[in-house]
Amino acid sequence: AATSDPAVPAEAALLAVHDAAAADGPAFIEATTGAELVAAFSARGVAPRLAKAPDLSKWGYTLVGGMVSEGRPGVAVVYEKDGQRYVCQIYGGMRTHSRPDAVQREGGVVVRGFQQGDRAIVEWSAGGRTCLFSGPGELSGLMAVITDRIRAGRAARRG
Repeated sequence: AATSDPAVPAEAALLAVHDAAAADGPAFIEATTGAELVAAFSARGVAPRLAKAPDLSKWGYTLVGGMVSEGRPGVAVVYEKDGQRYVCQIYGGMRTHSRPDAVQREGGVVVRGFQQGDRAIVEWSAGGRTCLFSGPGELSGLMAVITDRIRAGRAARRG
């Protein structure tokens, strides 16, 4: 997860977790449904509020599995889209310390974005959880997916 050492950008540690989760290593849990993954996370002692598998199918992402975070309590949920792997890391109340490249507000939620070379990371916190969505591409594209998901979630709760 993110580091508190100001000499090391938080994004470097977050992308290291992204790479580990996306690699199908020994800790990888294969799952094609959110319910399967949540059950596997729960069986490994992950707290219910962190054992989530956000549904990103509306945006073209297919769930392929995940892994339990080493060290900091949390999970990494892995998706595929267009042959590329994307990772949603979910932790309890964590914040990165780096200055973001972009900030947006959506429904009272602050969405912070970081571009690291050809990969992007989007961070937001809600419900006592901090989520970090990372993958290849431009930051603006990933931020659009996350802000749209936040907007859709708020509309569903109101509806």
